Amino acid sequence: MDDPTPGELARALERMREDLRLGFTAISTRLDRFVSSEVLAVYQAALDRRLADMDRDIAKQAERIEADADKRAAHQRWLIGLAVMTVVSIVLPLVNALRGVP
Repeated sequence: MDDPTPGELARALERMREDLRLGFTAISTRLDRFVSSEVLAVYQAALDRRLADMDRDIAKQAERIEADADKRAAHQRWLIGLAVMTVVSIVLPLVNALRGVP
């Protein structure tokens, strides 16, 4: 067996160094795409606050819709009563006139 010469050893070491450098560069590039746990925690806290705000807004809107429905029902009852009173105030004198009641 032939032992490698110092030049061959130097070239082999240089190739290994280059392979290691490329490997570490690839690892570094991959790690740069990850989010740190601190940033993730801040993001999640902000997201939780935003969702809580949205829940409150939805609850307020539901209360407004319910109040509007109650108002609408009251207005409808009032209009029905008004219509009935109008019809009665027109029909009653006609009926009395037909019956001969002054």
